[in-house]
Order: sequence, then structure tokens, then C-alpha cells
Amino acid sequence: MRNLSLFIFLCFAGVLHGQVWQRYYNGDRAFALEVLPNGSLIAAGSGQSNAYFLHADITGAPLTEHYYGAIDTIESAQVLLPSGSGWWLWGSSNMGQVAGWQIQGNGLFQQFVPALAPATLYDGATQPDGSMLLCGATSGSALDRVWTAALDAAGNMLWSRTDSIGVSAGGNAILPLANGGAIVAGTYIRSGPLPDFDFFLQKTDAAGNITASHIFEWPGQQRVTDLLPIPNGEFWVVGSIQDPGDASLLEEDVWLAKIAENGDVIEKRHIALSGFQIPHSALILPNGNIALAGETRTTANGSRDAFLAIIQPNGALVLLKTYGGIKGDIFWDLALLPDGGFALAGQSASFGDGNLHTWLLRTDELGDVWAQTLYGRLLHDTSENCQPDANEMPLSQWLVTAAGAPGVFYTTTDDNGYYQMPIDTGTWYISVLPFASAWQPCMDSVKTVVETNADSVLLHFSVQSGYDCPALAVDIGIPFLRRCFENTYAVSYNNYGTSTAYAAQIAVIPDAYLTVTGSAWPYTMSGDTLLFELGDVPALASGLLSFTAFLDCDSTVLGQMHCTVAHIRPDSLCSTIDPGWDGASLNVEGYCAGDSVVLTITNTGIGGMQNPVEYVITEDQIIFKMAALQLAAGESTTIVVYPNGATVVLTVPQTPGHPGNSDPMLVVEGCGGTPFSTGYAYQFPTNDGDWATDIDCRPNIGSYDPNDKTAMPVGVSDAHVIRAGTAIEYLIRFQNTGTDTAFRVEIRDTLDPNLVVESCIPGASSHAYRYEVMGNGVMRFIFDPIALPDSATHALASQGFVKYRILTKKNLLAGSKILNKAAIYFDFNEGIHTNTVFHTIGQPEEYLLTDVKTVHHSSTIQLQAWPNPFREKTLIQWTTLDPTQPCLLRLLDAQGRVVFEKNTTENSFLLEKSTFNTTVLWIQVFQQHQLLASGTLIQSN
Repeated sequence: MRNLSLFIFLCFAGVLHGQVWQRYYNGDRAFALEVLPNGSLIAAGSGQSNAYFLHADITGAPLTEHYYGAIDTIESAQVLLPSGSGWWLWGSSNMGQVAGWQIQGNGLFQQFVPALAPATLYDGATQPDGSMLLCGATSGSALDRVWTAALDAAGNMLWSRTDSIGVSAGGNAILPLANGGAIVAGTYIRSGPLPDFDFFLQKTDAAGNITASHIFEWPGQQRVTDLLPIPNGEFWVVGSIQDPGDASLLEEDVWLAKIAENGDVIEKRHIALSGFQIPHSALILPNGNIALAGETRTTANGSRDAFLAIIQPNGALVLLKTYGGIKGDIFWDLALLPDGGFALAGQSASFGDGNLHTWLLRTDELGDVWAQTLYGRLLHDTSENCQPDANEMPLSQWLVTAAGAPGVFYTTTDDNGYYQMPIDTGTWYISVLPFASAWQPCMDSVKTVVETNADSVLLHFSVQSGYDCPALAVDIGIPFLRRCFENTYAVSYNNYGTSTAYAAQIAVIPDAYLTVTGSAWPYTMSGDTLLFELGDVPALASGLLSFTAFLDCDSTVLGQMHCTVAHIRPDSLCSTIDPGWDGASLNVEGYCAGDSVVLTITNTGIGGMQNPVEYVITEDQIIFKMAALQLAAGESTTIVVYPNGATVVLTVPQTPGHPGNSDPMLVVEGCGGTPFSTGYAYQFPTNDGDWATDIDCRPNIGSYDPNDKTAMPVGVSDAHVIRAGTAIEYLIRFQNTGTDTAFRVEIRDTLDPNLVVESCIPGASSHAYRYEVMGNGVMRFIFDPIALPDSATHALASQGFVKYRILTKKNLLAGSKILNKAAIYFDFNEGIHTNTVFHTIGQPEEYLLTDVKTVHHSSTIQLQAWPNPFREKTLIQWTTLDPTQPCLLRLLDAQGRVVFEKNTTENSFLLEKSTFNTTVLWIQVFQQHQLLASGTLIQSN
């Protein structure tokens, strides 16, 4: 038995600070935040189309979550005010009205205040006597007016008023005065040839009468965020400004104005920062500095990050920190904690399940969310004592996970085997994830309890070779294929195993329309196969090579698919054989023979199939045949298809327990007629689930857009349907369209939560890169150095790409969505976001509808069946020319014989499991002796 010893050191700081953390909740947004004396947090916002209330304890654990509102409206709480032992939530609805909810301290509903006014609410405050002030803008007309109101402690209206300022205006912030009055600050639009945003101040008495009004017409575009009182009667107005001299309005900055009690401007500050900063909340710190929270963007249309800033009264920037991922994150409110840290409330879609969620954070006084750092080193334990010893090899780019209450977080080791990640207080289970099963960490998971803010948690891992076995992986990729041009393929290889792969070799079979033209790596040709001799590949070694190939002009059409196969040897699987495997191994082959496609399925295994499996043949999006198959060892079956130009796809599963991840599949495109269909070859996964094989299928293209993302398989139908557990291969392309050489390129990809981070396998690329994983599943591909010329200097050399393969989760429900996009950073410029690719989880066969052939001239005629193919029953539906006239539904067998007819005034029919002995049915729908539409229906066994 091995000695499972482990080195763990907890180094605690001398001074204990409060809890620091970030959490995500069921609501969509939190607009308002309060800190209770016990350190717990109260937040109000929106969720499930209603007003949302949240009470979280000092650790962030939710104590109460409630929703308030009507079923047929959409409400949101913008203001949170204390009410005795409970709270008032004041907000707006999609009906353009302000309403309120009084709730008890535990969040239970107490009373509802009907709509006060047709207005949108922006801010509120509580008077010393318990009465409340609200401000916003009237709604229901093209031009807004300032709306202000006062209510008593029970929510009864004391007074309200509306005021017109400029072309349109609204009250953004309200500040109660000791005399019962208030100061309202807001934004108005000044008339002129172009909209000009400025700000105003209003002062009211206790009865709501205006006692002073000030209009400010400053250069630039000012928008008000908050009002901050100063003890001597002065106050700060906080907001955002766009530069007066910037006609393109390419930046937005923070501005401050100190205002005297009489309305005079004492001083104003413009805090010039790069990009767009919009503060949404502000507060004055005990030392007189001003803390701001809001959103920041690098460009006007860029993705938002949340920010926290501290500014001195003289305008000097003390602190600026950003938070979040790449999906849009905003802070709406902040509060000061007793220990000098900050509580922040807002919204985020960058983490969790990828949807918008309420987001709360507690930071220390420097804005750090987690003060603890988990760090250590991974070593190959060649001495087999489970202890880090001198001269043991570091393990680089291995995945380390930390699982705790906030979720699962990831990091990767660097070139020297070191790793680090910030962690929260609490209980964590730390694991290292080997590439292959032959590797065995000395401990599968290490429990670590962090009770207080620790400076560091040091945790080393030792990993042993469980058994000797090479595990070679190959990946081939290309950014695009162009007809009549040389195209460059990249081939990467890795030995993820524990021993050297001797005399390794990569065999590449290019698509039939590609002619190999050269490679910097020595190669030989054996028939149609390109051979690269790699020599001996040590454990954990990797390499990258490339070759060029000319894509034929005359015999190809635009959009045609081209598949190139790479296989690496030795191709041992390094796994034990499942005793339940029957020994059968299915292989598919096919070719075009004139107007027909000949398909052959062979059992090349050592045993006969003990039970049948079901194979499927599709023509474009039509299932031509679905049938059971059972073959003895060495036995074959042949099927002939007459596709008339349709793309033919044959898929057949291996028998249970088959070694590896083979899923036999064959595509034949462009057979039996012209023009032939394209684009259907990418619906289903290719048969490259095993590491030793990779099949790259790409359509040839004409023009192309740089900086994009694609996925294989595409999935079936417009919903891009794939099965749960399917592996997706993502390709990210980038091009330097700037004006100078890019010396560093980083691709940042925040993975959809329905993807298995641990299964990710980085693949082929145009240039060497470093791969990292961080946070909840943010992948980084870092090309440094790269020296990528700009596109004007060298269009071809200015481009690059990277691939990776990742599994979807197996337990996903039908209808689950998987969305993914990436951000590309050239040098240290702002990120360029790719398009979003998506998939839907389901059964692909159910989305292969009938072969609709609309005969009538009207494009509105449609015919479909759900599901198709079907086992027990299917619903046939169609549209008609005249809904008052009956239709004739006719079903025919494969020989054209009528097997069923029905006259009906309905436009649908539920077909039960048929009694006729046929698999393929032809549907025809007639109305007034005209054939409206026809299609194919499959009855499966």
C-alpha cells in the first residue's frame, strides 16, 4: 500500500478581517442594497418578471428570496427603504407605473400599494420621521417630465408633482433635507440641432413646493447618477460625462460637482479614464474619498464589466477594479461595511448557468473579493513516495479544481508545475485531474477548511504512473478551405500517457479533391495517404506540424464538404476491456456509383453481435431508412440508395461495451444528380471520438469574415439539435486587421455551464500557444510570442486559428441550450467578440421532418410530422389553400400503392402505429383535386 502523505500549510494573517465572497442568486438583478447590523445583506431588484427581495447572511447564504407582482405584468424594485422591522420595495412595471410592496423582515408580503403614478422610478430616500421620498420620470408620452413624490410611513401619498425641464427630463437622485424638504438632481435634454444632455437641481420644502431651481448648461453630455451629502450643507453630484470635444463620443467618464447649499458650483472634476465608465451608485467614505460602483466598457458596443473605484475629492484616482466575465456584468448599488470593505449588488450572466442572475459581493477595503490564495505544485512522483522530491518532473498545463459552496473553480499549472487560484473561506475539495486513466494522483481529493481570511493555502500534489501505456492524440484543423488555392492544414499531437510511444507515425488521408503540395516536416506518400514519421514521443510530449494542399477548381462547387482524416500510431487505448462486450466491431464504407450510393456495414470484430443495433440512413434532413442490424463476425450488409443529389449520411452505433469512443458514420455528398445539396454533412458528429483519430470536415468557402467561431457538429435543423453527452469541436479564427504587427494574441472563452470543463482537449492551431483555465470555466489560449502581421501587409499570414474539443453534460434535459462565444485580444487592445454559436439538446431524429415538396405556387403550404420517424404514433399537420374546403390525406408504400386515405376538414391527423407492413410511407395532401404537398414518413421498428 502506498504512503498517502500530503503537505498542507495554512498561513494565517495576524489580523482577522470580515468575510469576503461573491455569490449568485435566483433573481435577475439587484438594484438596491442595505447592510444590517449583524453583517447580513438585504437586496431588492427583479426576477421571474416580478419584484425580487433577497436576504443573505454574512457568508452570502440566502436566508430569504421572494417575488412580488402580478402574473400578467412585469415588475422591478428599484428602491429599498426601511419600514420599522420590515422594508418597503418601490419600483416600476412594464405598464409604466410606480407601485410599492411593504414586507415583513422575513420577506413575507404585508401590503401592496397600487400604482401611484404613470412614471418610471429612479431613486428614493427615507425621512427621519419615517416618511419617504421618491423621484423619477413620467411615462406614457414622448417627452418625459420630472416626477417627485412624498409618502407617509404607511405608503399613503402626501404630495406629488411633475415639472417640465428642457425638451425631456427625469429625476435621477433625491436627497432628504433636515426641514422635511428635498434636493432632486436629474438629467434633462437641452433643445438644439442635436440632443444635448445636461443636469439640473431642484429644492423643495416639506409640502413639495419648489423653493429653488438651477439649470446647468456645461460643455459635453452630463448624466446624473447620485447625490452625496457633506456635513456642512454642501453636497456632491455624481454622474457620467462624454467629452465636449469628442464628436464621435468614443469615451464616457466619471464627473463630480461639489455644490453649495445655495446651488453655487464650488468645484467640478472630470475623471478621464479609458473607455466608457457609467457609475450607478456612490458613497462618501469616512476619510472624505468617494467610492463609485457601476459598469465599464472598452467600446460603446462592448461587453460590460462591473467596476469599483475610489476617488479623492481633488479628482485623483485611488482605486479602480473590474469584476465579471465576458457576458455583461453591472454593479447597481454599493454599501460600506463596518470593517472598511464594500458590499456590492448587481447582475451577472458570466457565471453559474450562463443566465442573468442577482450578484452580491463582499470585498475588503482594497476591493478584493477573496483574500485567500490556494497554490502549490504538481510533480511526477517517480520515487513513488507521494512526496515532492528534488529532480522530479513538473507537470504543466494540468487541471486543478476547487469545489465548494460557491461552485467549482479551475486553474492550470504553468510550465514549472505551479498553480494558484483565489478561494473563499469555507470548505473546499481540491483535486488534480489527469489527462489519462494511467495517471494516478496520490490523493483523489483533499478537503481543506478555510475558516478565516488566510494569506495562503499551500497544497502540493504528487502524481504517479499507475501503469505504463502511451496515449497518443492527434488533431487536424484548418481555418478555411478555398477552391483554386493552396490551403494550410495544422496537425498537433500529444502523448497523454505514462510511457514513451516508440516509432510514432501520423497518417493523413486528404479529401479526394485535395492535392498535397508540400510540408516543412519530412513526409512520404503511400497511395492517397500522407505519412509523417515522428520517432519516439516521450510521455507528456507534444508537437505541431503542417502541410499544404491545393483544392481543385473544376470538380468542386462552392459550399461542398471536404473531410480530411488524421490517425496516429501506436493507437493503444490504455484501458481494460469491458467484460460485457460481445467482441463485435462495426465499420462502415460507401461510395458513389453513378446515380446510386452503395453503403456497406461490416462486423470486423472478433465476435458476433449478441443483440441488434439500429442504423439510420438520412438524405439531407430526411430519414430514408431506420432498421435493426445484427451481424456475425466477418459478416456484412449492403444498402443501395438513390439520392438524386441529396447528401447521404449513414450512422450506426457500436455494441455495448465496445472499447473506446467509436461511433461509425459515413457521409457521401454530391452523388446522383446536379446540382447537389450541400450543408447537410455537418449535422451529425464524425467518428473521431477516440484520441488517435481526428476527422476535419469543412465546407469550401468564397469570401469569409475574420474573428469568428464555428462548431462541429452543427446539429439538426435550425435549432442545431444534438444529443446530451455529444462532443463539440469548436474552431476560433482570428485575423489582425489593425495597422501594425500583433506580438501577442489571447483568446478568452467563457464556457457554457452545460459543457464539461474537465473534458476539454486543446487541439490544433496555426501557431504555438499556452493553454489555461481559470475561474468557473474561462479558457485562455495565449499566443505569445506570435508576431502576426497586419492584414494590409500580409493578408494570409495575418490569420490564425485554434481548435478544442469538449463534451456536453450527459444529464441535460431536452430543450437545454448551449451557447458559446469568445473574445480575442490583440496585444493589450480591447477585445473583439466572435459570433455566438448554439446547440439545443434533444433527439436529432425527432427534428428530421418530412421531405416537404410544395407543389402549389404558394410558399405558405407546409407539411410536417412530429415525431418522424415514429414508433407508436405521429401527428401529421399541413396548411391549406382554403380552410373551408376538405382535404384528402393519402399514404402510399414504397411501391406507390395506396395503403391509407382519409377525407377531412381538419388540417391535422394523428396516425397510430400502422398495421401495414412497410417502413417508408409517402404522404400526399390534396385539396380540390390539387396536390398541395408531399413528403416522406418513417415508421421505425
